[in-house]
Amino acid sequence: MILVLIINKEEVELKMIKPSEIISGSLNNEKNLLLNEIDKWLTKHRVDKSTIESIAVIYNKATFSLIRVLTSIANSLAWSLNIPIYKIQTKIETDKDLAQAVKKLSKQKKAKSFILPEYYKEPNITKAKV
Repeated sequence: MILVLIINKEEVELKMIKPSEIISGSLNNEKNLLLNEIDKWLTKHRVDKSTIESIAVIYNKATFSLIRVLTSIANSLAWSLNIPIYKIQTKIETDKDLAQAVKKLSKQKKAKSFILPEYYKEPNITKAKV
């Protein structure tokens, strides 16, 4: 099974790709609770973490902090489960597109042990107003 985290502006989507089906769900963007929410979602769908073979992350437009937090969570899960992690960079519109992208990634010979966040724009850093 492959756990897919899709980072959006309004929500975080989770998808579990099994050989015969795709289980979908969404989480609140509350950064402090995301790890617990992912764990609850996996428990709700009776997914044993030891059956997760890899993690894939899809970056869409979201806040910089949400992207950093979810990248950290995905990297930590991959490290703790000792599984590869991938970044999907193609446009995904349907579950069929997702399944094809994940299949293509899983054929890569060199698996990654971590990924770096991917931002959709340059940061807008300004001086603090006094």
